[in-house]
Amino acid sequence: MLYFVVVLEHSRCLEVDMLQSIWSWCLSAWIDHGVSTLPQVSCIANNVRWAHEICSGDNEERAIVTGSMNQMAYLFQMWLPLVAWQQIKAPRYTAGFATITFLNIAMVVFTSLALYLQKRKR
Repeated sequence: MLYFVVVLEHSRCLEVDMLQSIWSWCLSAWIDHGVSTLPQVSCIANNVRWAHEICSGDNEERAIVTGSMNQMAYLFQMWLPLVAWQQIKAPRYTAGFATITFLNIAMVVFTSLALYLQKRKR
């Protein structure tokens, strides 16, 4: 069930980010983007919770997996604004929205891969 929540949240953000990368000056799209990114914040917590469920049998594995997830999150939070959301391209961040669209697609793919590997492990 948690898998579908994660995919649904990222699909909603994907839709709005694609709209923004094509048509970035629309005020209603900006407002919609602001509202649609709220579920994405809870998606991070759901991913970590899911990692805890998958690695519940081995505490060392759980520590390595969740620590790696946190470190990668910090890495993306550090370099993504510098590369994708450059101020000289404001207010039309077409590269930024295209990057976020790609990352949302990658998140859905990796979440599907995690579900497949979890089912195969059982």
